[in-house]
Amino acid sequence: MSAVSKNIAQRFYSHCVRSNTFRHANRAHVAGPVKFTRSPFVPTGRIAGCLKVHQQRLFNSSKHDDSADYVAPAAKSSEPIVLSETEKLKAPLELTEMMIEVLEHWCDELPGDPPALSYDPDGSLKRKLNQFMEKITLKDLDKFFSGNPHLNLEKRGFDDFEILLICRMAKFCGGGDRKFVNLNYNNSGDAGCAPIADYLVKQSHLRSLFLTSNNITDKGIERLSGALLFNRNLEILELRKNQITDEGVGFLLAALQGHASLKTLFLSDNLISDSGAVRLVTRLPEDCKIWLQNSPNISEKTRTALVETCGKVKVKF
Repeated sequence: MSAVSKNIAQRFYSHCVRSNTFRHANRAHVAGPVKFTRSPFVPTGRIAGCLKVHQQRLFNSSKHDDSADYVAPAAKSSEPIVLSETEKLKAPLELTEMMIEVLEHWCDELPGDPPALSYDPDGSLKRKLNQFMEKITLKDLDKFFSGNPHLNLEKRGFDDFEILLICRMAKFCGGGDRKFVNLNYNNSGDAGCAPIADYLVKQSHLRSLFLTSNNITDKGIERLSGALLFNRNLEILELRKNQITDEGVGFLLAALQGHASLKTLFLSDNLISDSGAVRLVTRLPEDCKIWLQNSPNISEKTRTALVETCGKVKVKF
């Protein structure tokens, strides 16, 4: 390699390190736009190809932080690719931080406009704020910023990006010690399970989590189950009216076996069959009540056998 090529490579490496450092800096409160300087050289040939690859890696890394991974697994080639609301955004985490800054500014009734509003070149910040404020009240926001341990956000129509925003507010605003979170009848989907797992379930203080009718499949349950390994204080987990099969049951059992604090598990109105029901009833702690009502894939024979073996107190059909 010539001296000129080595010099270009060194300058390119330094540029990548600086960019990566800025992208992963502390983002607790965004006071204004972070500006990046262009590389002082125009690469060509093989160097240009390398730069393109590294820029793509930096772009991908900007969608993550150290505690969460919100990109859903790639769809199989035979399946249509459907992007979640979070995946449609270039920098969802940065957007949530700017939204939190604006919401704090409004709740504290500070004078003037929030600084974050001055940096909204494509209008996405104002658009997302308007959508979010149509679904939430100032009283709800005050609970976030005052540290209220009980958050009741049922039937708001939140999508997975708004779930990400809510979860980050729940953890980073007002102390973050949430004990009761009700997100029943929203549109979390599997994509919303990632922030729920990383920012809510992993909290040792969380006692009750309600996720009824959120379009959650086995993929979302797998993510939630991984976080349940870090929370041994959860007492109530409600997952009614989703799309959970026996595969999801396996993920839950791997996390909940020996989970002494869990008292009630709601899995009614799902796609669980005889095999999943038997494993749930026989493997979970004896004092854990399991609700499996309106489960058409569980036969009457299995229901009768489980009730006779464990009693109506243990399992509800």
